[in-house]
Amino acid sequence: MLLPEVLSHPMWNIEPVEIWKVARSAHTNKQLWLDVIFEQDNTPLRHIADFIYSISQQVASTPLEHVIDTLIGQQDSAAPDTEQDDSGQMYANGTLPMQLPVAFTSPFKRYYFGDDLFDKQPASYLTMLSHLASLRRNLRNYQSGRKHMLHLNDLIDFIDTYERTGLIMTDTAAHREDGTAVKLMTTHKAKGQEFDTVFIIGTNNDVWGKNVGSSNSRFSYPKNLRQIKPSDNDDDDALRLLFVAMTRAKQNLHICYFKKSEDGKAHQLFAPLTELDVVVDTPGVEVDEVALASQYEQRWLERHAGVDGADKHALLTDQLEHYQLSVTHLNNFLDVSRGGPLYFLTQNLLRFPASMAPSAGYGSAIHKSLQYAHEQIAGGKTLSMKLLLAYFAARLQEQTMSEQDYERFLQKGQDTLRAYIKQALPTFSKNQRVEVDFKHEGVVIEGARLKGAIDLINLDESTKQIVVTDYKTGRGYTKWDLPPSSEEYERIKLHHYRQQLLFYKLLIDNSSNWGKRGWNAQAGQLVFVEPDAYTHKFKSLPLEYSADELNHQRQLIKAVWQRIMALDFPDTSNYEASLQGIKQFEQDLIDGAI
Repeated sequence: MLLPEVLSHPMWNIEPVEIWKVARSAHTNKQLWLDVIFEQDNTPLRHIADFIYSISQQVASTPLEHVIDTLIGQQDSAAPDTEQDDSGQMYANGTLPMQLPVAFTSPFKRYYFGDDLFDKQPASYLTMLSHLASLRRNLRNYQSGRKHMLHLNDLIDFIDTYERTGLIMTDTAAHREDGTAVKLMTTHKAKGQEFDTVFIIGTNNDVWGKNVGSSNSRFSYPKNLRQIKPSDNDDDDALRLLFVAMTRAKQNLHICYFKKSEDGKAHQLFAPLTELDVVVDTPGVEVDEVALASQYEQRWLERHAGVDGADKHALLTDQLEHYQLSVTHLNNFLDVSRGGPLYFLTQNLLRFPASMAPSAGYGSAIHKSLQYAHEQIAGGKTLSMKLLLAYFAARLQEQTMSEQDYERFLQKGQDTLRAYIKQALPTFSKNQRVEVDFKHEGVVIEGARLKGAIDLINLDESTKQIVVTDYKTGRGYTKWDLPPSSEEYERIKLHHYRQQLLFYKLLIDNSSNWGKRGWNAQAGQLVFVEPDAYTHKFKSLPLEYSADELNHQRQLIKAVWQRIMALDFPDTSNYEASLQGIKQFEQDLIDGAI
């Protein structure tokens, strides 16, 4: 029974004496631990027990990704990384994917990923984060080979498979090492790379002579294929591979070998090196091997004992070096109603793993289906509604959601596509470009590297003017200014939508394939692909670009970019969680007042 071990974890903050009381009572009365705890009323242990029991009642029907979210206390769905990812989820109410009957959130995330832990223990924070991300990434690969949605029992089978086969789930996250780390790799892996200093280790005759070129002897060829069996040239193969290893060094090359193995057996330098009269540099005095091993062990421990103080920039150097700012990242950084900079840090920069909300998966499937429809028309084909709906169903099937959600969104999406395509198909033309990606367009604004993907652009070849179209699912709007009775989250949503269209103009006007070839974005518009619930009509919301707004957007991009590059994520808890609070934070960033 693992419950005592689980409850003893410090993240629950349960006093040991409370656990001892449960243990004694269970033993005395011959009860299960949970039965003893359920007799308590409104205690921390009772809340934990209710939490665990509630999860156990739903795991058979709830997708595994959502169960993991609940277990680790991830209340937000996966934060969008691009504009296409955020349809229908940007302003989720923050409820757990699993609706639990108790007001309790797992303390796992707070314990391992509290807001101040990244500053105090960046190495531990990032290592734990990358481990969690690796687990979820491998689970998603595991899911891709199965027709059914994964549930908790699949996770158990998945872990058991690793344990039975002795496999190791490797975490290859770049930020797990700082900038001074030594790269350990095979010679094959090093091909095509160069380093200032290279150490070739284990250049012993029995190591290189036996293993390097022995791939041909790993299996026997059948009689009808023996004529094509490659000749065995192990020595030549080994020598060529050694040459590859040696030529990886730009400045310094150290070739190392050992005279004795751990059992005291003598070993020789790789024969070709001996024949080349390589001068062996050996110590002039006898070396105490035990003392030497102890010395190196102590150095290793000293080095890693202080790794928690490693500089955050060193840990994230590679990521910052190639980072590009998208409008979704920009909006997440600025949205103080959701945590602002700290939300951006954990969700977008560090990519705290979480499942995508079903509504977001639905929005993604709709976007991909509209892209498919445009591509069919652009290719001179007749759009088949039957194939379009089948394409949508396949894309929706790829999303993480329960069977009930799948059936609900399948019907909703098919109805939406039928109605929208019927109304909008005459506007589809070959003068449109769909899903235009600017990641490799070299867009730089105020020193900030930008990226983004635009749903649709309409081209006027005669004037080289572009109209930007962004598709949206959910409620439609026809005005930027909402009435006083509107919800605050709607005002914030429209503010971000406006920022998005402004950002797109900057992308187009400063891109290598468009802006630098004379094209410019004349206007932008939002197109809502779901009909209004009352009028059953489709809405759109145009935007004419103004110089003042674009200049403000440039300054905002500059301010946010500088904060990200400096890994400076200010506390925004004092700002009002409203559109007014967001605008005040934006201005304070530009003015340098925070």
